[in-house]
Amino acid sequence: QHRLQIHSRYYLPVGSELIPLGQVQRVAGSSFDFSKAKAIGRDFLADEQQRLARGYDHAYLLDPECREMASVAATVVAGDGRLAMDVYTSKPSLQFYSGNFLAGVPARDGRTYSAYQGFALETQFLPDSPNHPEWPQPDCWLRPGETYRHRTVLVFRPA
Repeated sequence: QHRLQIHSRYYLPVGSELIPLGQVQRVAGSSFDFSKAKAIGRDFLADEQQRLARGYDHAYLLDPECREMASVAATVVAGDGRLAMDVYTSKPSLQFYSGNFLAGVPARDGRTYSAYQGFALETQFLPDSPNHPEWPQPDCWLRPGETYRHRTVLVFRPA
C-alpha cells in the first residue's frame, strides 16, 4: 500500500532478458505512470512489460527539473500514511524495482523474504547508456582527467 510518485514522463521498456529495448516510452496512460502519487500495487502486473519483468524493474528518465537535485525526483509514502521519503539526485534516471526476485533471500530475522516484500529506488544513468548516445540525458562517459561526482540524498519526514 506504499504510495509512490516519480517525477518522470518517460520509462525504458525491456525485453524478456530485462535488457532495454532501446527507446524510451511515455508513461502517460500506462501502468508506469507515477507522475501523480498512487499505490504501488494499484496497476501491478497490469501489462506485458510488467509481466516480462515479473513486476516493476524499469528505469525512469527523470524530468529535467529533478536533475542536479533542483527538485525532488521521487517520493514514497508508507502504507499507514505516517512516514515519507523524498529522493533527490544529480543522476538523470531512477530504476524502480518492486522486489520481483526477493523470494528466498535471507532476512535479518533468520527467515527469508517473499517476492515483492520490498522495493528499491536506484539513482543512475539509463541502463545501457554507453550504447545509446541518442538518449535524452547527459553523457555517461567519464573521460581522462574528469572527476566522477554525483549525489543522492534521501530525506525522511512525517507524511
